[in-house]
Amino acid sequence: MAQERPAKMLAAERRRRIVEMLQSSSPILISDMARELGVSTVTVRGDFDVLAARGLLRRVHGGAVLVSDYAFISTNERSRGHVREKRAIASEAAGLVSDHETILVGSGSTTFELVRALASRPESSDITVVTNDWAILDRGSKEFGNLRLAGTGGTLSREHGFFYGHLLASSLSDILFDKVFIGADGYDPGFGFLTDLAAVSEAKKVFLAHARTKVVLMDSSKICDGRSYTRFAKPGDVDMVFIDRDPGGAIAESTPARVVECCV
Repeated sequence: MAQERPAKMLAAERRRRIVEMLQSSSPILISDMARELGVSTVTVRGDFDVLAARGLLRRVHGGAVLVSDYAFISTNERSRGHVREKRAIASEAAGLVSDHETILVGSGSTTFELVRALASRPESSDITVVTNDWAILDRGSKEFGNLRLAGTGGTLSREHGFFYGHLLASSLSDILFDKVFIGADGYDPGFGFLTDLAAVSEAKKVFLAHARTKVVLMDSSKICDGRSYTRFAKPGDVDMVFIDRDPGGAIAESTPARVVECCV
């Protein structure tokens, strides 16, 4: 077992190595970096905090990414995990959207897949997507020619690629959508639907207040995963949940929402 090295003596060397690792392979995990450096995970977390304060990396759950990479997490890095599940969920949820409809879509990798699925329909479907997701607007302007795209307005989080804040709320104040589709970063049966940033949570709450039918898209890896998040909806605040599978009926038994399990 590797011995803890004197953190004070090797701090500069460790942090230089962390940045080098990020430049060659981003993201990196705390556990992997601890093994690589032969130090404890507590030491690595401290190094990550120092480097984050210097603007050299961005902390994410369980690890870190380069700041320059972070804006692409929602559509690149996150979509690498559970891709089949997310696409199955998106394909099933897309069946809720009728031709000539205008829908509200939140930010996230699974909601991005939903918009991609809708874009595969014929041009005559005449669907309008209103979103606060920069990736949907940016990539959609090039790839989703069959859809009409509209941004919500708001303050742009360059780090995370979404619009938020009072300008977002103001832009939707007089609008009621038939359906809203939002993602979730976690679910706790006794607490509700969760996300990892307070600004994201506030944006999702605004979205839920402006739709008749409230739909959550999430993969099963996010149920009761032990991580701490900010709640954006209680179990009874949504109407439908699309998920690849509902392990142990965790969602179905704790919410009146209709749970749709999507075959992968």
